[in-house]
Amino acid sequence: METLHWIGELLQDAGIITGFIFTLHTLRKDTAARRLSNLLSFAQQHQAIWKDWPERKELSRIMDKRAVLATKPLSHEERRFVTQLVVHLDGVHRAMKAKLVVNIAGVRKDVRDFFALPVPQAAWQMLKPYQDADFIAFVEDCQRESQAEFLRS
Repeated sequence: METLHWIGELLQDAGIITGFIFTLHTLRKDTAARRLSNLLSFAQQHQAIWKDWPERKELSRIMDKRAVLATKPLSHEERRFVTQLVVHLDGVHRAMKAKLVVNIAGVRKDVRDFFALPVPQAAWQMLKPYQDADFIAFVEDCQRESQAEFLRS
């Protein structure tokens, strides 16, 4: 009788452990799917921001390495465009830190290259006081990588 009781408890415990393992497996799968879904959402947002850029003449200096802000200061449209990208990038950065998105290869290089350009750099200097300290540190760390890479070459 005692043996049957012991076997019953063992089976019950095995069922509970199996349930926990199944739940853990399901949570991992759901987390992976959610992280991928978040990545796709960020890609769509990024595409929406950049979609009309080539046709918008007022934004032609955004990617110009030789833009001279002393002769033509930052325009409202340029600042607005960079602001959209900063808000988007802040969301991506927060999601990556919280592991809510799969690792996005090349983000640091994109940030470094983008903010090395004159127009984005000028807009960033205006927007920086309104940003979270952690995000500012992220952007500036990327910029330091750019300077270090320049000095190595």
